Amino acid sequence: MTEQLHVLIAGAGIGGLALAHGLRRAGIRVSVFEQDGSIDSRGQGYRINLRPVGDQALAACLPPAVHDRVRATAYAFGRPKIAGFDSQLSELFSRELSGEQLSVDRSVLRRVLLDEVHFGHTVAGVDEAAGRLVCPG
Repeated sequence: MTEQLHVLIAGAGIGGLALAHGLRRAGIRVSVFEQDGSIDSRGQGYRINLRPVGDQALAACLPPAVHDRVRATAYAFGRPKIAGFDSQLSELFSRELSGEQLSVDRSVLRRVLLDEVHFGHTVAGVDEAAGRLVCPG
């Protein structure tokens, strides 16, 4: 009998939660452990901008309904540019960036991605012999 792979993720930030969704989408069992007591334990920052490649990466990891929620909570702005200025604020150069960017509220994004997280578990290490995370206390 083959034992199913079970991945344990330490940290329920945006990266850990997106990884968990991607692994689940690939049929892999996942458990996410977070040291904070709840999703509201501390602030998450303000916004995160997703360029097209970042949005495509999220779409590849997330179930379509979850990705749709991310896009529904985002503010889209088109074709931003990068520019450099001299001390008189005269433009020295500029370049338009490709594609539409999405501006997403970090705490909203984390809530949309949140799924099956074990809060209040600080990961102190890995017991490879036993195949588990070590969470003291």
